[in-house]
Amino acid sequence: MIKKSILIATILVLGASVAFASGSISISSVSIASSVTQGDSFSITVYVSGTEATGVSSTLTLPSGLSCTPTGSQTVSLDGSGSGSAAWSCSADVAGDYSNQITASVSATDSGTGGSLSDSEQTGISVLSPASLVATSSLSASSITVSGTSSFTVAIHNTGDESTTYSVTVASSPTGVSSTVSSGSASGTITGGSVSNVIYSLSDSTADTYTVTATITGNNQTLTTSQTLAVTTTSSNSSSSGSSSGGGGGSSTVTTKKTVLFDVINPGVNGVITNLNSDLGVTKILISVNSQISSVTVSVDKLSSAPSTTGAVSGKAYKYLTVEKSVNNTVLKEITFDFSVEKSWLTNNSVDEGTVALYRYTTKWDKLATLKVNSNATHVMYEAVSPGLSYFSIAGEQSVSQCTSGQKQCSGNLVQECSSGSWLTTQTCSNGCDASTIACKSATSDNTTTTEEPVGSECTSGSKRCLGNEVQECSSGTWVRSILCSLGCNSDKLECNPYTAGNTTGELPSIPMDYVYVAIVLVIVGGLGFLYFKYFKSPGSYEYKPKKK
Repeated sequence: MIKKSILIATILVLGASVAFASGSISISSVSIASSVTQGDSFSITVYVSGTEATGVSSTLTLPSGLSCTPTGSQTVSLDGSGSGSAAWSCSADVAGDYSNQITASVSATDSGTGGSLSDSEQTGISVLSPASLVATSSLSASSITVSGTSSFTVAIHNTGDESTTYSVTVASSPTGVSSTVSSGSASGTITGGSVSNVIYSLSDSTADTYTVTATITGNNQTLTTSQTLAVTTTSSNSSSSGSSSGGGGGSSTVTTKKTVLFDVINPGVNGVITNLNSDLGVTKILISVNSQISSVTVSVDKLSSAPSTTGAVSGKAYKYLTVEKSVNNTVLKEITFDFSVEKSWLTNNSVDEGTVALYRYTTKWDKLATLKVNSNATHVMYEAVSPGLSYFSIAGEQSVSQCTSGQKQCSGNLVQECSSGSWLTTQTCSNGCDASTIACKSATSDNTTTTEEPVGSECTSGSKRCLGNEVQECSSGTWVRSILCSLGCNSDKLECNPYTAGNTTGELPSIPMDYVYVAIVLVIVGGLGFLYFKYFKSPGSYEYKPKKK
């Protein structure tokens, strides 16, 4: 009888060990291309592994500029080895660097305890803008004698990220001007974000006025840029002070141009451009990079009008700028522009200062996140962030008055103030906007602080929040997981729930239940030990009685 009891108890212990096994779920890897071209499609596959897990599903959190189908969560089926996957078909809608901006998540239920299981992983992709050529030209001298020469410079600028080929031919009207390449190459490959200069030496033995035209072909584009050259019998010594944008550019004034050579720019240390001509409208440029770059040239110049290849920006344009650089946009992390707009211009053109923004041209004019930072008696100051460099425009919307200056209102979670007849968002409230006070509501508990984030940011660096079983912390404007909580996240204290009897989550959490199971096993083992010592080790506790004959 005693031996049978011990055998049954042993079976119970082994059964409990199997029944109480904890489940797990994790993301093994994420498959995604390192880079694609804007407008192209790509796929994302999330590979999952798990044990003792049911109801497994996976989701993607995407930044603005990328889109994937299907939307929402996908069910993941685990095979006999505990492996499974979920795949999405995606589109690269806007060019930019999206490194570590895609979050893949997986969740499931522990089949043994009923607790929640989850895991997440950050990934990303670089979306390159397609190649786009723009041409400009200039003359070293617009008038020469029949025995003289003038240098005709043709600049080909690839404003996209991808490389392409080009070819240049030069002709004059009337015919007769001789053109010889003195520097550069009349054909070749031009990398993204770079400029190729081809310099021709022009001469003619017949006095006349000529139109010299360069025709640039490549990237399925045909561009032209022209200059007027006067050939005389007497010396004139006239020189050109400007340049024209052929096939796509307004003229630029030499005095406004600012060119800076950086020996090196390291990650975390911005390259800075200051002392810019006031006619540019831009007061400072900060260049942030993903990796170290060396011998980088950046040139900023004003255009008198929109390049013909880009078309005009929407709204009322204040300035058009071109920013050329000697590196590819993919090595640039972000570019911060400080710029200002004259209040007299805003008034004269009926432009609301709250609608002013910086626009960047890729394949279209993209409106960049722009924040009004200050104002004085003559100017309104702004700050905008761009993922790369190319053509830019400072522009605003002309509209009728919508409100009275100084007036405030709540719009959802936003606090807005009227400025120049339009509503300008001044704060984003994490706990909602109080319509009675026109201010952010206070926190729901003493342990939670109200986050009032600037417009254009996802979050404020250093702030924390709870998201499911995760404690997340803001880093560089993006939420990242800092702790994965087994008992859930305490939204009041912004920390993991402790392992205490006071935990009232509404269900038995996985780790405390494990403690219960261990306790049961210990009781059974203790009982077995008691029986063993009582009947086999205690002297005289078990008497041998011989059978009667």
